[in-house]
Amino acid sequence: MVRAFLEGYEQGGAPNPCLACNRTIRWEFLLNHALALGAESMATGHYARRREDGQGSFQLLRAFDPKKDQSYILHLLTQEKLARALFPVGEYAKSEVRELAARFGLPTADRAESQDLCFLAGEDYRQFLKRNAPQIGRPGEIVDQAGRVLGQHQGLAFYTIGQRKGLNLASSTPLYVIGKDRSSNALVVGIKEELGSRELHATEVNWIAGRPPEGKLHLEVTLPCH
Repeated sequence: MVRAFLEGYEQGGAPNPCLACNRTIRWEFLLNHALALGAESMATGHYARRREDGQGSFQLLRAFDPKKDQSYILHLLTQEKLARALFPVGEYAKSEVRELAARFGLPTADRAESQDLCFLAGEDYRQFLKRNAPQIGRPGEIVDQAGRVLGQHQGLAFYTIGQRKGLNLASSTPLYVIGKDRSSNALVVGIKEELGSRELHATEVNWIAGRPPEGKLHLEVTLPCH
């Protein structure tokens, strides 16, 4: 997981190691271990829902609480794995889950929320990268789309597409990160209207149904973020 995290940033991406963890640890090692012990299903704390379509197939649905939905991180599931999955908190709002935890005397009832990666242990990911992959933090120029140099960045891995704060640029118009040029180690910025893209290159696509849907698709894309 950590190696994939470091390599992802080194290649210019914004990796989500939770996907790799779910694939290899939770839905491979742990599920197989549970089945070997005689379990029929495995429950997790993901905010997501599962529905059987009445024809022996299963669908992965968003959680009841849209602000806590984690269905996107479970896109790697197959029909075989989804058939074994249970998501008991997916039908509740987060506030209801806290109320239930308090009612049952669970110590997590009042625990502060955390979205940090488990192996960071509260450390900022930038410091983790600097310590474990110092070559990633190579400073370079901040430029606009015309190539004009506007400032200096501290390392491409420390910036996210769409980021506005933390650029330390003097400009009368708000500027956003709109791209990264790895060949020249340049961070490309632009105005809000220059954000967005008409193309997307997707890898490791998994169709939960076991096959791609037919016909033209209208998709909503969720990108990983920090």
